[in-house]
Amino acid sequence: MSKGQYPPLGTTLTLIFIYAFMFGLNFLQPLAIGDDYLYSFVWTGEQGFFTPLPEDARRLSSLADVFSSLWEHYFTHAGRTVIFLPIFFFLWVGKEFFNFFNATLTLLLVLEIAWIAEGGKAKLTVKPTRILFIFFLLWTFTLVFAPAFLWVTGSLNYLWPTVLLLEFLRRYEREFLVPGEGNAPPYMFGLGLMAGWTNENTIWFFIILVGLFIRRRRREGKVPTWMVVGLLGLILGYVLLLAAPGNMVRWAEDSQGSNNYITDFGTRAYKYSITLLLVFFDQFILWYFLLRSWWRLKAQAAPGDFALMQVAKIFAVADLAITLVMYLSPEFPMRSSFPGMVYIFIAVTVIVEVQQRLSLSLLTKNARRLLYAVGTLYMVITAVFSYYAMTMKWQYSVELNTLVAREKGENKIIEVQNMTIPDWLDKASAKHVANMQFKEDPNSWQNVAYARYHGIKGIKSSPHAKEPFVPWGDR
Repeated sequence: MSKGQYPPLGTTLTLIFIYAFMFGLNFLQPLAIGDDYLYSFVWTGEQGFFTPLPEDARRLSSLADVFSSLWEHYFTHAGRTVIFLPIFFFLWVGKEFFNFFNATLTLLLVLEIAWIAEGGKAKLTVKPTRILFIFFLLWTFTLVFAPAFLWVTGSLNYLWPTVLLLEFLRRYEREFLVPGEGNAPPYMFGLGLMAGWTNENTIWFFIILVGLFIRRRRREGKVPTWMVVGLLGLILGYVLLLAAPGNMVRWAEDSQGSNNYITDFGTRAYKYSITLLLVFFDQFILWYFLLRSWWRLKAQAAPGDFALMQVAKIFAVADLAITLVMYLSPEFPMRSSFPGMVYIFIAVTVIVEVQQRLSLSLLTKNARRLLYAVGTLYMVITAVFSYYAMTMKWQYSVELNTLVAREKGENKIIEVQNMTIPDWLDKASAKHVANMQFKEDPNSWQNVAYARYHGIKGIKSSPHAKEPFVPWGDR
């Protein structure tokens, strides 16, 4: 093995550890009350968010149901076909299968960030310390960890499309850094098509970026065919995403009453500003590191290193642009910040790579040791408490299923105690675990979806209920 490479054993053990860690969390996470139950039914166009499922709603039971739901969803609700195909599929076959694949996608995300930081070439000799550093960033700075990494509908809307897009982009990065080594697969058009058909708020930026890169290459010389083919696929996928008739249907529904997009703009802008402040406050230390490192490295970087620094700048700008564009969105939930967060993680990891190449550091050896110690302690403490909270959540889910099965034939609305994580555990786990809560109104769409799923008359939360058991609940 040549100098600079690492034996695969260390990398393999590190990846196995992260996979096992994430698989455990996925296993303990039950279906999320709300979206996961709603999309477990055949989509007919008659149901939607904020309205209860009809009484004749039918559970997904075949591939035919999956594809018919996908078709109806595209024409009546949203255009994210590439995302909703696996959503309907996994909610049909069961979350047990999803757990294996979802933990794998987390590993792929870690590896892709490492590959981009090291020049865009896929390899299995990534340093174990690099892998752990990237996972630390994901674990520490992702604002909504459970929805983005553990929920079926959440992770398939955020984690999976991000992995797909990065796999597409890293080939252009390689071509940018080392012309002629893009090593694009023959299915580049299909890869671009799928990547473009995923997220309305993200793809526009990279269409512009790739287009500008191709224009630059054309001025320098011949443009590889795969670059143009990939961009055409990305554009077509984005067009199919935006042109979905379901977008217009949902727009019309969201523009009624208190949800009117135009008249409610002032209120939304205020709420979005609060969300935006929280997002960038969370990223503050990362931006500080990036800006300080940039000016230090800029004067000493060789041409090849400076080109890699340009990659860091591109992804940092992507974070800003994609997060700020959410002001134009009908809604801005905190989980929508996930793609931008990943891009800032990439920028940070790239800068760390350049620092290591130049043997430079902004910190003394003792300061680095202190940070490593504090970071390790943080990971251990938050992981232990997260697993404790997730285990209690899993136990709650098991007892809830037992209660529902026992009361199923009674033809009554089942009253349950909600699982609300206490403040101390929420902080100790660094908010990596989400609550599992029903509404007090049995006719709420979340409660109705759960009730239809389990074949019961109804379910609601009650402050007087004693089941299922919650170790920190009010007795």
